Amino acid sequence: MAAGVLSFAVEIFWFYFAQKDIMETIKLFGDIDNYGWCRSNLEYSLSQLKDDEPVELQVSSLGGSVTEAIAISQMLRERGNVTAHMVGFCASAATWLVYGCDKVMVNNDCALLIHQAATAVDVAGLMNADELDDLINDLKSQKKSNEALDLLIAQKYANHSNGKTDTAQALKLMRENRWMLPDEALELGIVDEVVEPDRKSRANMPRNIYMVNKVEGLPPLPDKFTTEAPKNTLAQTVKNVLTDFFGGSVARLAPVEDAAPAPVHEEVAETVNKDFTVINGLLEVEGLRAKESDIIIGAEQMTTISNRLTQLASDLEMVTAERNALQNELDDTVKHINAISPEVEGTEGIEAKAEAIKAALNKAAGTATHALLEGDHHNDFATDPVNAAVRVYKRK
Repeated sequence: MAAGVLSFAVEIFWFYFAQKDIMETIKLFGDIDNYGWCRSNLEYSLSQLKDDEPVELQVSSLGGSVTEAIAISQMLRERGNVTAHMVGFCASAATWLVYGCDKVMVNNDCALLIHQAATAVDVAGLMNADELDDLINDLKSQKKSNEALDLLIAQKYANHSNGKTDTAQALKLMRENRWMLPDEALELGIVDEVVEPDRKSRANMPRNIYMVNKVEGLPPLPDKFTTEAPKNTLAQTVKNVLTDFFGGSVARLAPVEDAAPAPVHEEVAETVNKDFTVINGLLEVEGLRAKESDIIIGAEQMTTISNRLTQLASDLEMVTAERNALQNELDDTVKHINAISPEVEGTEGIEAKAEAIKAALNKAAGTATHALLEGDHHNDFATDPVNAAVRVYKRK
């Protein structure tokens, strides 16, 4: 009996706790930049795991650098045992870099955007006929490069679809430049499986919708997605996620205010909290909106904070690189100093090495550095004692 109870307890423990760690989760959220930042973070996260450990790569990105996405996709393919899971809106390079994974899943409340490659063109000023010819030739060259990229990307969609979509169809879809719902993506073979989102993903969706609608140049989202900005407070969002995770109500795609209001006895007036001076300065406000102990932060303010954190991370990377360069330069300098003599190399610390260098110079012919260094001299140089004796002899 006791053994049976113990066995049952072990099974319960395994089901609720041990299995949670069977698959590690790595997030690829935000832009895929040109500086390798996203790739470096992913590479570091993967390096912390065992080679045979299964990984779920959660993706929510509007794309970015083609070359960076190719590098990330290749890294995932070489690592292996990675499942891609699109938990937010994915566009452009984010829709095909996941093909380096073994399997591609997408939540059924998301959407995917595939489109042609784009190149920044910035032309201004007066041009003569020859300069216009040069510009036209340059634009034609860029057009050919974009067409080559389009073909490369279309082939990625076609190859992954297992015959459901060919390259010509993929190119046509890319020219349409529209959001695609998960069921259509599954039918075309662009993804392998459509799954139900977890509670946390559903709770984050209103803000994801709002942020996508704020990005200029993107086509509008399908009608099924609300475009209203989420108005819930940060504290309320956290409360909703925690309540939902532990068995509360399922999060919806509507703002919290749209839900049936909880009975309240008295409306709490908004105040201004001036305590967070650093954040206030960043947002250029006198203080943050607050109700009692809750701070209310709008979506635009959250974007500003997020952008600043991203910039700080980039600055940290730059400072680290500069520090490493200075350290390498210092190491080279110490190496050259140590080469003066074994005695110098055998000492530790700058002051000790300086004393060792003085001692080495005092042993050299034609010098008397100790006298110069101690101030016991008449001229700006020291002479060899033998030469001094010869001069005295000649005087006699």
